[in-house]
Amino acid sequence: MPSLVELEEQIITDLYLVKPELAQQVHSGDSLVQQHGIESLDMVELIARIEDRFQVPIEDNDWKKLQSIQQLAQFIQHKLNSEHAG
Repeated sequence: MPSLVELEEQIITDLYLVKPELAQQVHSGDSLVQQHGIESLDMVELIARIEDRFQVPIEDNDWKKLQSIQQLAQFIQHKLNSEHAG
């Protein structure tokens, strides 16, 4: 099971693939939309990459609430732990 820091690093890698101009600018607690101007289409692509990487479905009503890398990582960690426990 990946740690929270490992999850954050993997999500940031996926974010850089979606928005290469953000390289070295994003921190785990930053608001992706407010601080970095991530648009909805970019967010959809990021979520698709995350779903593929971790094999975890993220519903629209869930990802719209997730504002930062840290929140995404915590959500994924919770999902992975739930799947592992079940």
